[in-house]
Amino acid sequence: MKIPRQIKGNDVPNCINWALGIGYRHFDCAAVYENEEAIGSALCDAMKTYNLSRGDIFVTSKLWNTEHSANRVIPACQKTLRVVFLLLVKQDLKLDYLDLYLIHWPVAFQKVEKSAAWTPRDDDDNIIYEDVSIKETWEAMEQLVDMGLVKNIGVSNFTIAMLEDLLKYAKVKPYTNQIESHPYLPQWDMLDFCNSHGILILRAADAEGISPSQVLLSWAIQRGTIVIPKTIHKGRLEENSNVKKLSESSMNIINSIKIRHRFINPEWAKFGDE
Repeated sequence: MKIPRQIKGNDVPNCINWALGIGYRHFDCAAVYENEEAIGSALCDAMKTYNLSRGDIFVTSKLWNTEHSANRVIPACQKTLRVVFLLLVKQDLKLDYLDLYLIHWPVAFQKVEKSAAWTPRDDDDNIIYEDVSIKETWEAMEQLVDMGLVKNIGVSNFTIAMLEDLLKYAKVKPYTNQIESHPYLPQWDMLDFCNSHGILILRAADAEGISPSQVLLSWAIQRGTIVIPKTIHKGRLEENSNVKKLSESSMNIINSIKIRHRFINPEWAKFGDE
């Protein structure tokens, strides 16, 4: 379950409680979503309600673009752990590590001291980038594994070329590449590449007798990707959890769609498919 920036306040505990009750166990977070503290508090209450232990859930968070420098990666992860899980540690739930920590985007922004801006800009409104290699960031990410702060590390929004370069020097292979993927952007080449290298794909997304959203979720799962649905509504949480195997004809119809469109395409992204 993805918990994005838009979900804040009272919506967070409701979503967490509903999700755990329905059977969701994977929670996809990020520092930039600005709600990790609320998520930690909600997880604390809901895990006690459903008598769940740390090993029953899988928590992901992401390193933001301003924290790519080697000396900032570890503090950024530690901050997430403090914000999300301090309350849980006090409650003896021992949720003091992340199951998965991702590089959110393969681009570094300059860290502007005394500024809370997630995307720093100069006087001309241009993004202020920082010259930090993925190699430098990844080596610091690997230290997080050595320190026991995270169980797995991965990437998000990487191209095949970026993954090929990363695999040349990575001591810890990326666990996953979280990307946009749907019938308008199936990314078959990326799926084949990741499957061949043991990298999981995480996807951020009436003839069959199910809803259109269930059809899309079923399609994604059936093609071998892990899906992270996003919603704040209990009914949709329940709907998204009930998928079925699609018929071969339905899969072929979806796979034959020729429209190509990328919905997540910020100004700093360089996917190469425009």
